[in-house]
Amino acid sequence: MSSHLYSTSRRSSYLQAVDRQPRSLGRSDLSPFFASPTAFPSFVEDIVNHFSQKEVDSIIALDAVGFVVAGAVAAKTGKPIALCRKEGKLPLHEEEIARTEELVDYSKKTKRFEIRKDLLTPGLRVLVVDEWIDTGTQITAVLALLESYNVEVVGIASLYLKPNRPLGEALVEKYDIFVANCLRCKEYEFILLLLQIGSASSSSNLPSSLSELASTLSTPVSLPPPSTPLKSQAAVDYMQKSWSLWQDKLSRATFRFPTGSWSKISLFVRLNSPAEASNGVIQLYFNSELALTHENLQIRASDKIFEGGLWFSSFFGGGNATWSSPQQQTSYFKNFELSGSTDF
Repeated sequence: MSSHLYSTSRRSSYLQAVDRQPRSLGRSDLSPFFASPTAFPSFVEDIVNHFSQKEVDSIIALDAVGFVVAGAVAAKTGKPIALCRKEGKLPLHEEEIARTEELVDYSKKTKRFEIRKDLLTPGLRVLVVDEWIDTGTQITAVLALLESYNVEVVGIASLYLKPNRPLGEALVEKYDIFVANCLRCKEYEFILLLLQIGSASSSSNLPSSLSELASTLSTPVSLPPPSTPLKSQAAVDYMQKSWSLWQDKLSRATFRFPTGSWSKISLFVRLNSPAEASNGVIQLYFNSELALTHENLQIRASDKIFEGGLWFSSFFGGGNATWSSPQQQTSYFKNFELSGSTDF
């Protein structure tokens, strides 16, 4: 598929117009994006340009905010719209309605989507438009309905598709998708620190040694001798001092590592820019769910300071032996990944 797997500065800027402060259901507010005189029109133009070489007969718009995006795309292209409504919204007789299977989405509620049956003619070529794809359950159910009527889905357009979700990955593999975010950057834009961490006291499906752990990694590694000295004790001292200052300011996330299985931690850091501004962001995700967020930070005091690596440490807790566990505890760590971008 010719999906946009990597973002650009222009498309990344669209997400900057979205209010992503965590609130009800962890959803983001797109009102500032739609109110922007530049972001929304540019986004619509990008969608039209991306699918300009495709033969599109109609646009399928998902209820509810997807109607806004689809309406703008339809006005730009002159194509008709077929509204895909939540169940019970169409004022039609039962035999006139095509309905998806039941699904459970981000809201944890069971629902269905409906569309006028006579709008789904075999061979119809459609562009499916939504505004935000999180779990992927809604759009996946709609796509299955369309294809059951022999409708050809030529592409999907949305402002955002959450990466690293099974249904989202399946969409990327099967369809031509246009979104503003980066689909191959694991999580959000800019700086990403991805740790897959397993914690277990006893488990048969986890490696029993460092060498066995190394063999499970996608890229072979050579393990250093146990006595390998730290490269810079001064750097370690500085990091420990920094941590003692930062931990009180950033607080602690509320999650636990389940025993006997791998967990994933993603740390998103956006440096403040310019250096004197307090607009830095730190967000921590546990298994792709937001666990901690801090904004309006001054992380650096000079524009010459950039992320150049990562410092990782584990600490059981406590100040003496009375805090130690009464039984043997083992933690495994693998797949450390650090990436960055200047796409603000």
